[in-house]
Amino acid sequence: MNTTRARAALVVVLAAALCVSCSSIKSPKLKLKDVEFDSLSTDGMEFDLKIEVENPNGFEAQAGALEYEAFVNGISVARGERAEEVTVPANGAVTVSIPLTLTWEGSKKALKQVFAGEEKMDWGVTGRVTLRKGVYKKSFEFSEKGSFDMPEGASEDT
Repeated sequence: MNTTRARAALVVVLAAALCVSCSSIKSPKLKLKDVEFDSLSTDGMEFDLKIEVENPNGFEAQAGALEYEAFVNGISVARGERAEEVTVPANGAVTVSIPLTLTWEGSKKALKQVFAGEEKMDWGVTGRVTLRKGVYKKSFEFSEKGSFDMPEGASEDT
């Protein structure tokens, strides 16, 4: 009987330790490194984004299920995803290639605003990335936004 209680207590302690360590997983950091043109399609222009995925945790993890959507002045202009997992070293980073489709419809709407004389454009990127370590998996949402001034003469008639 004592052996059974000891094993049960050990399982409870190990489960509690796993929950505590998993709850302290830090969100990965994503940084755009490069953009490469790929092709034209019926959906829009295809690009490959080179994204650096940084793992701020003290353990190696698999990053996967990265998906995102990009906006200009609230208009969706691009989206992409990558389902393939990549191993990110502890306190390290890897660069991954992610397909991006710059949609014709979104681009057309954004360009109308440029030619309407908009001087400032707001941009935003939202998405989600999943980190996995063994059987534990956690998704992290990310959101970045900012604005840029249109170049002088971009909306003037020539």
